[in-house]
Amino acid sequence: MKDEIAKRVQRLRKDAAMTQMELSRGICTQAQISNIEKGHLNPSSLTLFQISQKLNVDMNYFFVHSDANQFTQLENRMNAIRACVHAGDYPEVRLRLRQEFNLDKDALDQSKPFVLWHEGLSLFHLDKNIDQALNKLEEALERSKDEEKIAKEIELKIREDISALLLEVSKVEEAYSSYLHLNHLIDSRSNHQTNERMRIRTYLGLARCTYKMAHFHDAIIFSERGVAVSVGNQLIAHLGDLLETHGNSLIQLKKTDEGVNKLNKAKVLFELENKQKKLKVVKKILDKIERHANS
Repeated sequence: MKDEIAKRVQRLRKDAAMTQMELSRGICTQAQISNIEKGHLNPSSLTLFQISQKLNVDMNYFFVHSDANQFTQLENRMNAIRACVHAGDYPEVRLRLRQEFNLDKDALDQSKPFVLWHEGLSLFHLDKNIDQALNKLEEALERSKDEEKIAKEIELKIREDISALLLEVSKVEEAYSSYLHLNHLIDSRSNHQTNERMRIRTYLGLARCTYKMAHFHDAIIFSERGVAVSVGNQLIAHLGDLLETHGNSLIQLKKTDEGVNKLNKAKVLFELENKQKKLKVVKKILDKIERHANS
């Protein structure tokens, strides 16, 4: 606890652009402040109260933020930001990053990969700047290699987002390589349920990449793998997308009846999930095929 107090006193003093002598005035000697910041002296309750008053923080600041508690608080902040990402609310993501991390140096120091990751996503979705976004995401990956706890848990997610952004801006071959690397990394990780969900999304990404590259047989293989993992783990989230890509690939290979069968299954799933945009696309393809068959 003494070392934690030492770090926090020094950080708050420096943030306030205050010298040790200025902080000590009316409280104690400059030498005592120096020893407190070095962890050589445990300040009395009165001294610590006076220091907290001068640094404009509650005295509890020096005690309640233990490592475990602070980690929980960081998790809560990050979960709130992830919820905004899932909702597509990137203005709120950027606002929360500024308010909850960039203004809290302790939080920023302990979650730098996470912050860089979401700054990158915000740059892409708000500013449409793919180059800066990818630079941020790559920097986040580099930081994650040196971190424990939080950073190691997000490495795969950052790689997944890099792959998805590359595909979204039609850097298809780069996206394909990125997804292949991600799939290899997933094989080496042990969190089964979490990784199976990511594996499904990765197979979907690989299927979409190979479809765009006109490698339709490969697109079918990746789609089938994704479907197998989805069915085997009773995970429905991306099953419709996988069936859609599978169906479209079959149609490109002139296997129209088989393709229509897959698209109809995808249509049912999109209806169940209320994915109206996807449903509209699939219906348009099916209607076109039907008109052609009847002409």
